[in-house]
Amino acid sequence: MYIDDIPQLIGKRGERFSGWLSVSTRSDGSPLGIPVIVVNGHKPGPTLLLEACCHGDETEGSLAVVKIMNQIKPEELSGTIIGVPVLNIRAYESGTRGNPDERYNYDMNRLFPGLANGSISQRFVHVYFTQLVKHMDYVVSLHGGGGLFYLINRIMVSDDPKSIELGKAVGPTWKLLHESHHPNTLLNSCGAEGIPAVILELGGSNNRMPDTLDQNVDTFIHAIVNVMRYINMFDGEHESAGEWGVLKGTNIRCGYGGLIITTEKCRIKQEVKEGDHLASIVDLFGNELEKILSPQDGTILGVPASPVAYPGNNIITVARIDRTVK
Repeated sequence: MYIDDIPQLIGKRGERFSGWLSVSTRSDGSPLGIPVIVVNGHKPGPTLLLEACCHGDETEGSLAVVKIMNQIKPEELSGTIIGVPVLNIRAYESGTRGNPDERYNYDMNRLFPGLANGSISQRFVHVYFTQLVKHMDYVVSLHGGGGLFYLINRIMVSDDPKSIELGKAVGPTWKLLHESHHPNTLLNSCGAEGIPAVILELGGSNNRMPDTLDQNVDTFIHAIVNVMRYINMFDGEHESAGEWGVLKGTNIRCGYGGLIITTEKCRIKQEVKEGDHLASIVDLFGNELEKILSPQDGTILGVPASPVAYPGNNIITVARIDRTVK
């Protein structure tokens, strides 16, 4: 089934739909699009968009979207929830951050609000933003560390106050807010349209053993349900952290390719000081090419997902709490 009129589907109370939002064709001429699941509640209410796999190697969110969309019953729902389990379908198929067919614009979350006659990734973003996002009251995008990092849970927000308030609604185990200032992201573009949006970050490809993966997927689902209670889509008591830390930090890039040998300081949630030795990059003969030092005091929020370093890649995330908000 192909979907071409999202507003019309939203108006059909108590019904469920799924299908493909058409974007273009593959190199063999077969259809290429975005998978969409729509669940309309029996009662009126807000519209919430859940999206995952903007980066094709960040698949924890895809599982969360599929699971929660299957669990939701229209009779228990006020409003409409729309799930996009995989936004970047070709990147998902190849297990890479970006579309392997893309020749110009690899990172989809730097291309918003897209371009109708642009590269393939720009066209995906344009269709997604104009036909889905702009019709929403709230947007939650699920991300992770993919092939670069393993990340502990944090909430990316824009400087839009409505984004920050939505971030604070995520739940008691999500106590870290990280303000995103990258241009041309989903968060910036939603802010420009007055749509509250957040990105939830959790996980990475180096720790997807079944128990850990299930726990991370459940953490995403609990967060989504909590947001839905906050915006009155679900009955039940909304849970709050009460206080949040706003992060200031950086991703550390390596200057050399090689193998990453981490020190005991390079561990999730480890407190570090500026100048602490976190890792070394060595060549295939064991010769040290580069020491990776912490650029600031803070906490390790992301560790390498792979021991292989590529020059210029982000390999470690260090951040500190700059201020708290209530």
